Amino acid sequence: MNITSWAWDFDNNGTVDSTEQSPSYTYSNPGIYTVDLTVTGPGGSDTETKVNYITVSLPATENLRWVEKTPITSPSARNCHAMAYDSTRGVAVMFGGWNGSTTFDDTWEWDGTYWMQRNPVNKPPARADHAMAYDSTRGVVVMFGGWSGSGNLDDTWEWDGGNWTQRGPANKPSVRSQHAMVYDSARGVVVMFGGSTYGTPCFDDTWEWDGINWTQKSPASKPPARDDHAMAFDSTRRVVVLFGGHGASAFNDTWEWDGNNWTQRSAATNPSARWDHAMAYDSTYGVVILFGGFISPSIVFDDTWEWNGTDWAQKSPANHPSGRCTYPMIYDSSRGVIVLFGGVGAVFNYFDDTWEYGIFPTGWTDYQVILSSLTDSKHGSIVSDSTGKLHCVWEECISPRWEIYYSSYNGTSWSAPVNISNNPAINSTQPHIAVDANDNIHVVWYESNGFNPRIRYAKYNGTSWSLPVTIDGGAEGRSPVIAIDFSNNLHVAWEVEVPYGIRYAKYNGVSWSLPVDIAGGTDYVRPRISVDGSNHVYVVWECPYSGRLNVYINEWNGSSWTGVQNLTNNGYSHQPDIAADSTGNLYLVYHDDGIEAILYKYRPVGGFWTSATNISNTSDETTNPEVEVGAGGIAHVVWVQKCYGTNWETYYCSGTGSSWANPSNVSRTPGQTNTEYNLSLCIDKFGKLHTVWGDNTPGNYDIFYSTFSSP
Repeated sequence: MNITSWAWDFDNNGTVDSTEQSPSYTYSNPGIYTVDLTVTGPGGSDTETKVNYITVSLPATENLRWVEKTPITSPSARNCHAMAYDSTRGVAVMFGGWNGSTTFDDTWEWDGTYWMQRNPVNKPPARADHAMAYDSTRGVVVMFGGWSGSGNLDDTWEWDGGNWTQRGPANKPSVRSQHAMVYDSARGVVVMFGGSTYGTPCFDDTWEWDGINWTQKSPASKPPARDDHAMAFDSTRRVVVLFGGHGASAFNDTWEWDGNNWTQRSAATNPSARWDHAMAYDSTYGVVILFGGFISPSIVFDDTWEWNGTDWAQKSPANHPSGRCTYPMIYDSSRGVIVLFGGVGAVFNYFDDTWEYGIFPTGWTDYQVILSSLTDSKHGSIVSDSTGKLHCVWEECISPRWEIYYSSYNGTSWSAPVNISNNPAINSTQPHIAVDANDNIHVVWYESNGFNPRIRYAKYNGTSWSLPVTIDGGAEGRSPVIAIDFSNNLHVAWEVEVPYGIRYAKYNGVSWSLPVDIAGGTDYVRPRISVDGSNHVYVVWECPYSGRLNVYINEWNGSSWTGVQNLTNNGYSHQPDIAADSTGNLYLVYHDDGIEAILYKYRPVGGFWTSATNISNTSDETTNPEVEVGAGGIAHVVWVQKCYGTNWETYYCSGTGSSWANPSNVSRTPGQTNTEYNLSLCIDKFGKLHTVWGDNTPGNYDIFYSTFSSP
């Protein structure tokens, strides 16, 4: 039969899903599906049916875990607040609550990284124990009721992402608080059940909001009257799930609402009776997540449960929020995580912490090649700006010379490389990059045609690159490094060639200073530089000669250089790097030839250097460490290590003091990490790590990139 057309029905509903010969089809819901295929040719049509042919299952939830987030700012500690997830704008919206003395009227939004307080022209009165749900059809958050601090409320408000608007429906529920609301996306209505008025009997009524009016439903069966229960909408099974609460007693029953009636579900396993807990539906895994709640002021829960539509299962994540009650949870569908904020503990301690529950990728991603060329690429340097965008420079062999190239990464792809040195008559190598507070990019590099080596500089303002200028003031040199202080002054250090020494120059926004000798002698090379929040400058370097290998430092304290200090004094230490945090704590790494290891030292503000800690902990050869400091004073270090005595790889570990994680292989390539030139490491505004290195896996050296995802 010569087939001319195909008609596939993948879910046996009578509708053709594809007319391709070899189609692909994505099922929206789990289940067992019958598949029909009808083919047509010159001789007619023929249909074959495969009954119960495809089984679609939801992913397993064993790897779901709680992770505490550390945003720069957060709403103040509180409980009895409400949240809803605005899936159109990709933010969780929070309103109100109280802290035991103050009732709040503030609006906040969480985007997965930052809490941002919104300041609308109109806003609801302060309240607690209210309820909110997001109407995805109309694109608004709906809020009803609550306790004002002096009485219960019966008002309806909507948030459109910019302002609050009070609605005036003809019908509405009676005043109440401690009720629960969810949005039924299958029928396009907000569903509300129960609540109370603080001291009066609880309600057992069901209401629906369609965007215009509230309608009371009259189901044949319904849960007993209660307040402080929790609800979530199971979009896969198209039912509202209700659990627990408090009424005549504490409940541990499960009910489901299908739009017409409430049905009590009989599970083999149930969470214990509780109220003031929270629930959210994880549509990725098809389960309702329940956390916490309490049964008495002295018994507050910190357990996590999942409802799969048939039974409850308790989960045992290694980490989780502390026991608490009266807080909201929402599901962030764009990131696939559940978000929890605040609440109150057993001893009336109010929380301002943010937690997320989901799958969080950890570890270094598989490498990317920034530029795959037939020539060699070396000496990458990377930095992140205030938006999280990455910027990288490196040296590229443009036969017969080397040029400096630049590319940026927007989170999806690297931009086309740009030649920023543009001097084909001379070698341009050893670039180093920094970013200022206005996201201007600054690059220094070494330029030489075999004699008269120069230190060159160029700036990128987001639109174009400046022409390179020479900044060494006649102090010829190489290996330049750059750092930018909080006043946007540029600080550059480099080594001079004959005789070896360390020079430093500063740019104040108008002109470059003349270079000064900060090493006070000769035979010094390979500087590294960092600045702290007080604009103090720290430069470290090494003496390269056998038997005299030591690490040195000099510091600018705001008015003068404090003098050279030998930090190791053992004759085996070299290849240093330094990082200063905003308060002036110092983090130092270097290589020790005596024990073949990467060592770490720390100096607190106003204190003394600690003893060295071996952080590589290997008998393999190691070289070229690089350090950055992240949140909480955690030092992050990468270096090059010779694995199994043959293959050079990029390695990483993190820690503080004498407590360090086990090193991990970042590059994991069949080729060799380039040991001639340093790796480069940066931390973006989200706390993610990014590193670049040279690698000859393609057969020649290219610049490879990887990022570390760690919530």
